[in-house]
Amino acid sequence: MVIYISATNRGGRRIKSDFYITPPEVVSNFLGSHQLQQGNMLEPCAGNGSFIKAIRQAGYDNHITSIEIFEQQYNNLLQYDNNEVLITDFLEWEPNKKYKTIITNPPYSLAMEFLNK
Repeated sequence: MVIYISATNRGGRRIKSDFYITPPEVVSNFLGSHQLQQGNMLEPCAGNGSFIKAIRQAGYDNHITSIEIFEQQYNNLLQYDNNEVLITDFLEWEPNKKYKTIITNPPYSLAMEFLNK
């Protein structure tokens, strides 16, 4: 299942890297109406960890691989009980396992590339 969420109300000015933080309450609302599968999870644009925080607060204990391109987010990601935090470019990364669930908010300018990968 793929669910698309629009970038409305983000303001008039674009951030060059498309680094828009997803509010944890948005992820919590999503998790309130969508059950995630048990098994390995992947967050390919982990940002500051808001998806992982909401997933853990919802009670999921899945193994989560978090990928983030910005090194300065590493310590933020460690605080949310990630099993694996990788600082790399998702589009160049090759997984070494299969994932049951992929949940993310990709850069809008690269959304199709992320979906295709």
